[in-house]
Amino acid sequence: MVKQLADKQPFQKLDCQSRAEINAPELLMQGCGKKIDTQGLTKTRKEISANKNSIAANVLQNVVDRAIPGAWSLGLTDDTHFCLSKLQTRTPLPELYGADEVHQKQFGQTDLKEYRT
Repeated sequence: MVKQLADKQPFQKLDCQSRAEINAPELLMQGCGKKIDTQGLTKTRKEISANKNSIAANVLQNVVDRAIPGAWSLGLTDDTHFCLSKLQTRTPLPELYGADEVHQKQFGQTDLKEYRT
């Protein structure tokens, strides 16, 4: 009986880590949506800024990095979609999420507001 890569523990671990990282931002943004509904957009801006900043920077890049070992014999050649995916994850995504600096500034302003004299 031939074992598939999906039957191997290292790949199951990578799948678990990737699924957790993919689902976490969704749950964070659902929490923001509920807070917007109950408390309004103004009181939710800090959480939205923090979530957008972390999502844009990490999740896609980490998932692609974990997927590459599954096809290590092919590597990053043009024969696989990993080459293009790897290049796209290294490209900043400000057009999708807004500039990171804007979200970082917004988060910092609202988070530090209570400490101003």
